[in-house]
Amino acid sequence: SIKLSGTVRVKFLMESAYDDGTAYGQIYKNGVAVGTQRTTSSEAGVWFMEDLSVVTGDTIELWIKTAGSSGDNTTYINAFQLLAHANVPGICLYP
Repeated sequence: SIKLSGTVRVKFLMESAYDDGTAYGQIYKNGVAVGTQRTTSSEAGVWFMEDLSVVTGDTIELWIKTAGSSGDNTTYINAFQLLAHANVPGICLYP
């Protein structure tokens, strides 16, 4: 769970394993969808990013799904990052 209130940047690298598939990703805060549902059909992967306001105790999740005409479609998350800037003297969690 989130330890300090403020803004976090959520970044994830998502790809679809097959040409005919579509990968979907949606960020959730405390079990509720927030921001934009993201989609890609890229096998190379695409970075997506959202900035969210959070308070102490919030949870951040990434829900994914796959759709396509073949049964072998797979969505991959190759990276998931939470970046934050803490307004605490002497501490910076990201530049």
